[in-house]
Amino acid sequence: MALQGNLNDFKLEEVIQSISTSKKSGKLEVDGVMGMYGIYFSNGEIVHANGPFSIGEEAILDVFLEINGVFSFITNIVLPPRTIKKDLFDIIATGINLREENFEIIKKITKTTKMLPNTKNDKNGVELSKDEIKLLKYILDGTPISIIMEEMSMSYVKFLEVLKGLLRKEIVTLGG
Repeated sequence: MALQGNLNDFKLEEVIQSISTSKKSGKLEVDGVMGMYGIYFSNGEIVHANGPFSIGEEAILDVFLEINGVFSFITNIVLPPRTIKKDLFDIIATGINLREENFEIIKKITKTTKMLPNTKNDKNGVELSKDEIKLLKYILDGTPISIIMEEMSMSYVKFLEVLKGLLRKEIVTLGG
């Protein structure tokens, strides 16, 4: 029996726990808004993850930010070297917390979502980080989010951290 489904029907943590409890080995593929992710299991233990913008522990946390998409579990694969050493409980707890903290933003994001300068507020004297300045340059060019993340070599988690700073400072808004 193949394990496959939709993240609208099954939460990622439920799928991971099912694979872990069954002590399965293989790759859980998740095709989400930002792209394709792979979570590799050896006897039910997560040993590696990769995503469109990250690998290892960053990738496993990035995939928890995907709330829309499909998944399937593939067996009979060659497992990559271990890049994840964290306990399954820690991974799941951290992933759930990240998803909940960022839920209002991630439900508005697609691969083609653009961020727009907020022209309603004049924000003189606001201090920006180096990453926020880089991100603003892309925003002014109208670059879609997925391209920004790729060109800045930024994980989904890191991108959301920088974006939240700009949104909090009312420098940008999310557009279509």
